[in-house]
Amino acid sequence: FRVERSWKGVDTERVGLSVQLGAVGGTCEYKFQQGQSYLVFASRLNDAPEAALRTNICTRTAPLAAAGEDLRLLGPATIALRPVSSGTAYGPLVVLGLGAAVVLVGAVLVVGWASRRRTRG
Repeated sequence: FRVERSWKGVDTERVGLSVQLGAVGGTCEYKFQQGQSYLVFASRLNDAPEAALRTNICTRTAPLAAAGEDLRLLGPATIALRPVSSGTAYGPLVVLGLGAAVVLVGAVLVVGWASRRRTRG
């Protein structure tokens, strides 16, 4: 997500955001529309600073056009945003994906090495 203003917790121009799904058949998923601006209320799991931000339909997240009262109550944004490189804006999923790729490549190399060793020996 591209961040335009922040009141608490986010100090970067881009941030990763996960949308919670409901448990046991329910859905709490907030359906964002690409290209639309939103006022997003999000939290971190257990308030851990390194955890990804998450939101759902039970928060006051809303299209910016429908968030006038909340924006009025929040007042001016209080946090100056700093730019980030695109690689740092996507959080744990990118790290997990890259880690899985490294493990997969490592496994292929080990299997190839073991196979060569057996045919030689």
